[in-house]
Amino acid sequence: MKNRPLLSVCLMVLCIIAFMVVWGRERFIKELRPSPIERYAAEGDNITICGKIYRQEQKENCRMIYLKENSIYSNSKKFQESKIIIYTNSSQKLHIGNQIKVCGKVSFYEEARNPGTVKILLSKTGNPWESPIG
Repeated sequence: MKNRPLLSVCLMVLCIIAFMVVWGRERFIKELRPSPIERYAAEGDNITICGKIYRQEQKENCRMIYLKENSIYSNSKKFQESKIIIYTNSSQKLHIGNQIKVCGKVSFYEEARNPGTVKILLSKTGNPWESPIG
């Protein structure tokens, strides 16, 4: 290793990163920390989300609405979440940039492919949408 100082430095950096991932977990790696909604809301809690639509997708059995700049109200607590995906069967016309308010129940992914992502299941009774804001 005397003739290969760059290799020695790379191995040390690799060991430090491995240590942070294995033993440090969420203390060192922000993506492994629970999101605000995972900390303040439990599975099945009723919540209200106010957010701005930045993307929509129509799948064969549901519609996915991507919200950003969200304010979330759950059990008299208010907190912020950067991005949330809403799954619904509603066919109401919405446009990118609309501010909407959604009420529903929290349901977390069983095994997160992208840590921090939350799935909101809306009730099928009545109209889950309130009028768009602004």
